[in-house]
Amino acid sequence: MSTLTDALERIFNWLRANHQEAASSLQPGLSYEEIEAKLAHLPFRLPQEVYELYQWRNGMDGETSFFYDYTFLSLEESLERIKFWESENLDAYIPFGWFPLFEFEGEWFGITKLL
Repeated sequence: MSTLTDALERIFNWLRANHQEAASSLQPGLSYEEIEAKLAHLPFRLPQEVYELYQWRNGMDGETSFFYDYTFLSLEESLERIKFWESENLDAYIPFGWFPLFEFEGEWFGITKLL
């Protein structure tokens, strides 16, 4: 198990003991191949840690928070958000290669593409 997956499992165990609703809302992870297929159309590559995150769990089902009030977005939700930003021509405000992972009321935590 990698350091990242080990840390995520520790977070999951804490959620299971202290915030059962959040733990039970985490969706099963995706295979590497499923992630690759869903990201194939992006004009940039994401770091391997994003692949590992989505192999661990594919976001949350519902509005339950993962940390503070932020929800862990499924891969599909992240891609929908990017598509929306592109359709609204918001790419002038959002850096190329930025990928949202967590969301709360229109605020996001994300990661940027590999150079």
